[in-house]
Amino acid sequence: MAYADTEKSFVHRQTAQWVHPLGDMVTSLVEAGLRIELLEESARCVWPALKAMEETSEHTWELPEPWRGRLPASFTLVARGVR
Repeated sequence: MAYADTEKSFVHRQTAQWVHPLGDMVTSLVEAGLRIELLEESARCVWPALKAMEETSEHTWELPEPWRGRLPASFTLVARGVR
């Protein structure tokens, strides 16, 4: 079950999107004085981030073959302030 109703249609369809490359995010954290403790990529996502994604298990989505497991779909990043 998604947190949003995927069956609803929207009247106002104008969107705004921003690209946040992983390198920019990591660099910003380091420049802010944080220490990166963990950075893991995953081929799975907990929502269908792209229309091509297929549900592979309950609440898990992946890209179809031949891309399955080859491209990251999400990441986990842990950063802490340096004391």
